[in-house]
Amino acid sequence: MNLVCISSLWARCADAFTPEAGARLFGFISAGATLGQLMGSLMAMLVAWAAGLVVGSLMYFQRALVVVGSLMYFQRALVVSTSVRGPSQRTAFFAALNTWSAACILLMQLFATSSLLRYLGMQAALGLGPLICLAGICSISSAPSPAMVAVFEVVRKVFAYAVYRPSREVLFTVVSRDEKYSAKLVIDTVVQRLGDALAAAAFQVLDVQWSLGQAGVGAAGVAMCFVWLATAHKLGQHHKQLAKADAAVREKMTL
Repeated sequence: MNLVCISSLWARCADAFTPEAGARLFGFISAGATLGQLMGSLMAMLVAWAAGLVVGSLMYFQRALVVVGSLMYFQRALVVSTSVRGPSQRTAFFAALNTWSAACILLMQLFATSSLLRYLGMQAALGLGPLICLAGICSISSAPSPAMVAVFEVVRKVFAYAVYRPSREVLFTVVSRDEKYSAKLVIDTVVQRLGDALAAAAFQVLDVQWSLGQAGVGAAGVAMCFVWLATAHKLGQHHKQLAKADAAVREKMTL
């Protein structure tokens, strides 16, 4: 249900704003969700520190939008589970990560997202996601440690929610209304859950059955990053063409 609500909200925003307005305002809209994440992370961290209880259910794990995100989640879980002992310590560790990343994301969304989207353009903004994930997967695979996980997690979330996610929503400002309210909902719910399921199945094979561990999971993540990067490149090109056509139509309507 939470995915349906989020997707419907962004579909309405894509329907109401032009591509130029979306690039300028979607960062501020995203900041509202980030503020909620920040408060949730702070509460989880306070409970873990104060009570010292098993509060794993209070942890907020951001569901990945693509298979790469889910594979990275499993990779991070492998590193942290072997380095940070005890459920309370792991809860406090991830809560601290979410708190710091949410604070940085909020500042970026409020003061930098609109400028970055206009400066970078959709193609470059979309390509940042797989490039950062590729660098992070390689770094964690070569030097697996909680510190490396912490640095990468903060950097990944900042760019994902301050640049990549708003740019992804801007893509829907140039498609038809049916695509905004129908296709987008399927992509944000069914396709996302299928990606999570595929990543979980890949993890089961690579780590549990074949015992490849972090190396196997990391290799699968690297391969998917290149697929993601190629897709982002094509999407950026297609959006540019549709945006030009949409601008020409609106210009004709004003004459």
